Amino acid sequence: MNEHQIVYSNFTEIKKVIMHGVSGLVCVAVCGIVVTAAAAERLSFEARPLLAGRASLTADGFVEARTLGTANFTPELRWPVQLMYESASENTGLFGFAWRSPQLESSAAWDKDGVLWTAPWGERIKFRPKKEKSPKDAVKVALWEEARRGRGFWTPYADWEADTSASDFRKTGDWTFAGKRACAGWTFRYRAGRLARVEAPSGRALDFGYAKDGRLLSVSQDGAAFVEITHNADGLAESVRVNGVETRLAYERGQLRVLPKTPDGQVVPAVRPRLSSLRTADLDPVHLSYAGNYLSRISQGAHAEELKVQEETLEDRRRNLRSALPKSKVEHTGRIAGRLISDGVRSYAYGKRTAW
Repeated sequence: MNEHQIVYSNFTEIKKVIMHGVSGLVCVAVCGIVVTAAAAERLSFEARPLLAGRASLTADGFVEARTLGTANFTPELRWPVQLMYESASENTGLFGFAWRSPQLESSAAWDKDGVLWTAPWGERIKFRPKKEKSPKDAVKVALWEEARRGRGFWTPYADWEADTSASDFRKTGDWTFAGKRACAGWTFRYRAGRLARVEAPSGRALDFGYAKDGRLLSVSQDGAAFVEITHNADGLAESVRVNGVETRLAYERGQLRVLPKTPDGQVVPAVRPRLSSLRTADLDPVHLSYAGNYLSRISQGAHAEELKVQEETLEDRRRNLRSALPKSKVEHTGRIAGRLISDGVRSYAYGKRTAW
């Protein structure tokens, strides 16, 4: 194995490593939060996915990340603007299919049994009602029991609490997430499910401005906008201006194959907008090309990177899904759509998959 080859096992084994690892280290790597002092005056809002090269260690796919700039707000509120391509994603947002900006697309929404917070640094945290009754045979943990006191919503895995003034919390998008312990003094406020305001322990704040149709227009402090977004006719981001430096974005319509989620399902053809180029100021534009569903080439000027991505046929997908059924004797094919095989610098090898 050469120095550019990365080998790691399947997601199940990686989860075991994470769960039994050093919790503080894992939190920094996965959550992207950096607390600098007991007063928690500083948080890092940069998304830091757990990767080996470009390959994700928490999902079957890979990530391509770019930073458009960091807004020059007061030091504790310096706000990066990142673009991230996630091959495992089937979502279409402000930047088209499978692309997103964690800092510009943060959200809060009810999800089955609790409110799901997609934080500006990309972490997804589920909060459940504190008054929710536990099963009689549930194991009681003293720290968790303490966290469940009072009103609102709690989570056992993060230094945050959630609350809403709405009487029907299952239907509202108005949420407040307040830090405690290491994150005390930080507050994130959401309206209609969208991030509206970030408040720091210093008393300073960021405000997010939206059009009537819900499109994000700006991020400002004390009335000065250091992040500004314009949109095209399809509602996609056409330009992003950070500290006055503009990045212009272009899109293409891409033909996709949506693989089934059940063993008897069929492939569903779809057309989605995909980010095809971005150009910051007078720099050479970055061109993005796709093969099938996935990003396959990144070029800028004379430099180009070719990405080889694993695919699944319909029969592969059906067999892989059957391998996960209880008492199944069907063997997984070992092929998983969206996994990176090589990126021009590194090659990636994966352990044998024993279950979906």
